[in-house]
Amino acid sequence: MRNVVLAVLVAVIGLIAVSASAEVNFGGDARFLAMGGAGIAATDSPRQTALMNPAALGMLPKRVRFVLPNISLRAEGANANDFIDFFTDVLTNPDNVEEDLAREFGKRDTIFDVGAATGISGSPLSLLVDAEARVRISPNAAFRQWAQTGVLPTDPTQMEAEVWIEQALAMPSLSLGFQVPKFASGKGDLWIGTRVRLVRGEYLRRTITWSGSLDPDNLLQTSNEPVKDESGLGADLGIIYRTDNPSRLSYGLVVTNLLKPDLGEIEQDTIWSIGIAMQPNSRTLLVADLVNLTQAYGDDRDLRLGVEFKPHKKIALRAGYSGEALTTGIGLFGFDFAFSNDTPLSVARTIRF
Repeated sequence: MRNVVLAVLVAVIGLIAVSASAEVNFGGDARFLAMGGAGIAATDSPRQTALMNPAALGMLPKRVRFVLPNISLRAEGANANDFIDFFTDVLTNPDNVEEDLAREFGKRDTIFDVGAATGISGSPLSLLVDAEARVRISPNAAFRQWAQTGVLPTDPTQMEAEVWIEQALAMPSLSLGFQVPKFASGKGDLWIGTRVRLVRGEYLRRTITWSGSLDPDNLLQTSNEPVKDESGLGADLGIIYRTDNPSRLSYGLVVTNLLKPDLGEIEQDTIWSIGIAMQPNSRTLLVADLVNLTQAYGDDRDLRLGVEFKPHKKIALRAGYSGEALTTGIGLFGFDFAFSNDTPLSVARTIRF
């Protein structure tokens, strides 16, 4: 009966989240994104946990396996479906992308994030390629007025929108994890790991203003600023301690950017996060993380909560709370999907724009 109640609870939270969902994640870290982004202390599936906490690599068998590609899409201020439709059009007509972005999304501040990662992993090493991109549109009040009404303001020279297009590639991202021998018997198990990343970042800024023309097709003009690129070396630290308690209680720590990559104007902060995980039975996993203890980037701390229930060994139902929104997801025969109207950022994200 208790398992039935838990399954119903997960399903109800999932339906609420999906009903408002604009964002989808597939692959590697989708499992934990479906659980509110929590899971840095989970030990039941170390290959997946290793994407967030490199210490989990020390739990893996020696054989090397392919990491299922992870694809994510995140949107703020606009519907992700509109974003997909817009970029489908851009692929067919790539001219004046910045102006088209400002026209389409100039009604409010808008951010789009796209990420992808894949590679190989095994104990004690993993090798990943991680790519991320962000588009930011920041219109001022006069530009928003025009975008919302289609009517030029009294003084069109005041119209301005900034468009930032930023991308980063970690190639490669090398992780190492191992078990500390003195914890190998009786008192629990301790694993320590690190992730070292060679990151290259590129970014450009365009300012969109009124062109002085009243022709609707030539209403805007774009500043011409050079593309900037920077490269830097970064490193993360991960720790997992698992007790010998029957509920398999475990604790985790991840320090993102313990060594901060120097990427010029793309400033990188150090983020400390802690977590706890418990498996009361073979079908259930409970996780909770406190992310960004030091409030890096001026962001608040997030308490992330998640639950996974497996009605069948090949099927998993997941739900959580990211500190901002409900999340949900499902695992089917080894494939993981996550849904939310505000996808949480992974603590292992290669770069923060």
